[in-house]
Amino acid sequence: MILTKRDIHIFHILNEFWFLESNTLSKVITPATKHKTFTMRLLTLKKHWFIKEIWKNERIRNQNAIYTLNTTKETIKKIYNETGRIIYPSYYNSSYTMFNHQLYLWELVAYLLTELQKRNIE
Repeated sequence: MILTKRDIHIFHILNEFWFLESNTLSKVITPATKHKTFTMRLLTLKKHWFIKEIWKNERIRNQNAIYTLNTTKETIKKIYNETGRIIYPSYYNSSYTMFNHQLYLWELVAYLLTELQKRNIE
């Protein structure tokens, strides 16, 4: 598998924000790309163990998947070997309530970013 600039951007965003919904990731990274196309790339990264899905059993049907960076030593080394970039993983453990609040806040930030991008183009 060849990693692209978009994949590196996904790793960077997930490392900075600890976890994000697939919808929020697609809005922030590539707003012009369809969500289904972006989700297929996320599933490919998940299949190759670069990212992992969290809270899979707790989510509601048709809710977007929540991803985080896989921070094992092997994965970090694999990212470095393929891209030449070092990722210093940040570890995060929060309560379920804090987890939900952060998801809502990051969804709001993604909405604001897309609106700013639209108005900047106009």
